[in-house]
Amino acid sequence: MPSVLLALGSDRYRAWHQPRMLHLEVTNERRLLQIVDGQMLSGVIDRCVLGFDGDRVVRAEILDFKTDRRPDSQTVAEWAKERAEHHGIQLQYYRRVLSDQFGLHPNDIRLTLLLLSEDMQTTVE
Repeated sequence: MPSVLLALGSDRYRAWHQPRMLHLEVTNERRLLQIVDGQMLSGVIDRCVLGFDGDRVVRAEILDFKTDRRPDSQTVAEWAKERAEHHGIQLQYYRRVLSDQFGLHPNDIRLTLLLLSEDMQTTVE
């Protein structure tokens, strides 16, 4: 799938290497277990990319793969927006955990949803 190839390629992180080259660490199925807002959050990040400057994480991306099917009654754009809103809640929690773990500002953690049934990706805000 072209969207998956683009999402997994190193060119995606070329801009991260400015002004200095970062060391990238990629993990698949990164497990999370942390108390958030008084409740235990348990989850698995499908793909997590961390950008290290020396021994400190300065950037990150969370990629989440979904196999949801688009109803015939929705356009691709409407469906993608609705899926980003729906799954965005989960990804925001993951962002919060990584932010806490690595001392990152939430804006330094990109959230990407890969919608496999339509071979597309969308950014979650």
